Amino acid sequence: MSGGGRRLTGSLRFRLLAGAAVWIALALALAGLVLSGLFRDHVARRFEAELSNHLDQLAALTEMGADGAPVLRQPLSDPRFRRPLSGLYWQVGPGDAPVLRSRSLWDEALPLPPDEVADGDIHRHSVVGPAGRQLQVLERAVTFPNGTAPLRMAVAQDEAELRAVVADFNRVLWLSLGALALALIGAAVVQVSVGLRPLVRLRAELAAVRAGRRKRFGGDSPREVQPLLDDLNALLDHS
Repeated sequence: MSGGGRRLTGSLRFRLLAGAAVWIALALALAGLVLSGLFRDHVARRFEAELSNHLDQLAALTEMGADGAPVLRQPLSDPRFRRPLSGLYWQVGPGDAPVLRSRSLWDEALPLPPDEVADGDIHRHSVVGPAGRQLQVLERAVTFPNGTAPLRMAVAQDEAELRAVVADFNRVLWLSLGALALALIGAAVVQVSVGLRPLVRLRAELAAVRAGRRKRFGGDSPREVQPLLDDLNALLDHS
């Protein structure tokens, strides 16, 4: 290591600032990971709660017609169900082949895996849906009094929406934490400069004593430095 490098790493100011910067970076990185994880869990719960609400609405609006086939009394409230390939879908059927489905599915169907769902239970799946998009699916089985077999009711939403929300939050989070890190490091620079000011003054006084412009060191110093000044003054008096 060169002489300049040794002087830099041997500097008390450098050590204090480097230590502060390392701890600030570690603390903010840990905080960022925790906040990101908490936000993702929150969004995932909201995502599933929204699907659950759609599933409840689908079950409430579905009834058996006079011919024994399921019918929908009225469209579901979310307009995305009526927009082709919107990323939000529903379907109803006694098995894998749907009898009813949302317009958003166009001419496709949700590829539900073989599953035995007890009446009223909710199962979760992750499937590949229209346009090859990964979907999160909630399904339940509902048996109507005049029905011959349970109906599998399923709603699905594109997981890309969840990932996009989390990615936007993470982008803002890490930019904010980066700005906070710079602000804290700037505050550490000011704090270290103020904290080392007595040592800078001591160096100036030492130069003055060596040049003969002063006989003693000043007495107005912080408690941590004052014992050193007292010893130096005693040494000067003895000399």
